[in-house]
Amino acid sequence: MKIRSFNIFRTLTLCTVAVIMIFAAVSCGGGYKNDVPLKTLTDAALAKVPVDGGYITADEDFMEFNFEGHEYAAEYGVFYAANTSANINELGVLRADSAENAQKLFEATEKYLEDRLESWMGAINYTPDEHPKMENAKCKLFGNYVVYTILTVEDRNAVIDAVESLLKN
Repeated sequence: MKIRSFNIFRTLTLCTVAVIMIFAAVSCGGGYKNDVPLKTLTDAALAKVPVDGGYITADEDFMEFNFEGHEYAAEYGVFYAANTSANINELGVLRADSAENAQKLFEATEKYLEDRLESWMGAINYTPDEHPKMENAKCKLFGNYVVYTILTVEDRNAVIDAVESLLKN
């Protein structure tokens, strides 16, 4: 009987160690880099969604007027289609200087998208074809980076995947 109990104890110990190692691997694998240059990320994002007429880079005035909570961003790259009466494409990559500010920035970005949805959906100068972009707007948090898109679902997924792939550890 002693041999049997020793084998059971050894088996349980090995299983416990295996489970701990699996959890350690999963927790390390889910992390994101916080030092990728913003231009690298925005270039990758914009390459996924070219538009006729190009994009305009949002300046500080745009951010102060439209984006409550932008002060949590240490830096940002926000871009919107130059011909906004025909195309409402917009995307942004914002970087916070801490995890706490990243969470606040993420919440501010969600609020920004809610406000945009409310104001743009009633606007008469946008074609109905553009409304699904606003309805499917999304933001994601990757470490200290927040990414948001006002794009088609296909384009949104391409942009988010491109940025996430550059940020994954």
